[in-house]
Amino acid sequence: MLYIMFCLSFWIDLKEAGIISYQTNYRENYGFLFTDTPPFPLPQISSIGWEHLSDPDYRWHGLHRAEPNHVLFQYTLSGSGKLMLQSSVHTLQPGEAFMVRIPGEHEYFFEPSVSHWEFIYVMIMDKELSRWVDQVTQDRGNVQAYHSESEIIRCLRQMLEQARNKQIQNIYYSAELAYQFFMTLLRDQPSSQEHDEMPVFIERALQYMNIHFKDIESLDQISSMAGISKYHFLRQFRKYIHCTPLEYLNRVRIEKSAELLRKSDMNIEEIAKEVGYSNGNYYSKVFRQWVGTTPGKFRKGRDFMPIDHLSIK
Repeated sequence: MLYIMFCLSFWIDLKEAGIISYQTNYRENYGFLFTDTPPFPLPQISSIGWEHLSDPDYRWHGLHRAEPNHVLFQYTLSGSGKLMLQSSVHTLQPGEAFMVRIPGEHEYFFEPSVSHWEFIYVMIMDKELSRWVDQVTQDRGNVQAYHSESEIIRCLRQMLEQARNKQIQNIYYSAELAYQFFMTLLRDQPSSQEHDEMPVFIERALQYMNIHFKDIESLDQISSMAGISKYHFLRQFRKYIHCTPLEYLNRVRIEKSAELLRKSDMNIEEIAKEVGYSNGNYYSKVFRQWVGTTPGKFRKGRDFMPIDHLSIK
């Protein structure tokens, strides 16, 4: 508890000093402090999260941070943000990630000319990883494009899911995830190849589910829209997206419902129907399977400070 109070006080001090100053529409961040003392230095995940923001005061400068020897990887889901490197400014569009070392000469921020910036990120602490980061950014640049179902973005989502479910319990498992993330990053190639290689009907189905998730009633409806047989569609979807169409649909619905839980006053029954579930009981069951808690408990956390769940082990 003393450490939690220190963290919140430290965040407030930074905010008052003008180093950070922002509010978010939606925030789900997990921070980790491990008391284990391994026999040798290990990388560790210091924080991971998902944010949806629209505050023009959101701005981070790489030389004004309190986290030494860190690497930040941040992937835009929707909306857009800005990244300034030296004298150039890059607009971060959906499907683009940036990776930087902290401390470092960079700045990323939100501009009010767009509606919002939604992203997922991970912060990993380890000065030894700097040579990997330098190699990746030298080969690919600080900004890289990844399909939402690419291996590295699936890895990032899986780590966030494990944080939600309180599965990151010690420094050794945290180090394992950190190494896994970087090995996946080195192996996964950002480019338009993933879009070129993926069949058009899969791309069309993904877009359809992301837009019409509320009205989809069966796999037949999706495969019919894609224009191929249900069984061939299912096989191809598994091959490229690594889950079933209905699993993907559930994920979209749960993500949309999480935003409604945090941002609206709709009750559980109304949210269930709004995202495509027949009733609140079934929706609550599916939500718990994916998130690890009930919609009601998830909603109560909407006024938390930037680190919503601090695990001290």
